[in-house]
Amino acid sequence: MNAPQGTPNVNMPGGGKTPQLPGNIMRTPGANGAPTTPGSTATTPGRDTTPAPNNAATPNTTAPNDNATANGNQNTTTNQSISSGEQQMINLVNQSRKQNGLPALQADNELSEIARIKSKDMIDKNYFSHNSPTYGSPFDMLKNFGVSYIKAGENIAGNQTVDKAHEALMNSPGHRQNILSSEYTHIGVGIQKGGQYGNMFTQIFIRK
Repeated sequence: MNAPQGTPNVNMPGGGKTPQLPGNIMRTPGANGAPTTPGSTATTPGRDTTPAPNNAATPNTTAPNDNATANGNQNTTTNQSISSGEQQMINLVNQSRKQNGLPALQADNELSEIARIKSKDMIDKNYFSHNSPTYGSPFDMLKNFGVSYIKAGENIAGNQTVDKAHEALMNSPGHRQNILSSEYTHIGVGIQKGGQYGNMFTQIFIRK
């Protein structure tokens, strides 16, 4: 049985290969410091509150459109084509949006490459969290890769297949909220094989 986890890296009942979903982070324009911890949200600019878990829908200030540096190295993407599995997940997202009267999200190769890097980082560094020890928060990562946006959010999941990952995300209210948000215009999906769940999935949503 798939069940969302309010805290990353907690094994679910059923053992080994059970899919896992994370908590959530949110940040509003003017909020001080890093985004709040998984399971929290912010509703008023400049202050944090704590309700609903399980998604990463993140209003934010617009990031500068230049390639900043992280850990002393310039971050660049290779503009790799979207894989068939990544396209399948984007199609499933847009089918769910259509069923709910929402416009399709535009696939973005650059966002997919960043999402791919995040998924690989989680496998290589053996963690499951929105906050990367390599790249920081999703918002730090977007900024450091030179992505400009008005609003951004992230979903992450571990699962064996694209269909099962999408089903698990749609069954989690917070992740579903990201997928069905009318606030976003573009999506990037990055899938990497590996880790204890078989595949690692990262979805990045932005409004340009």
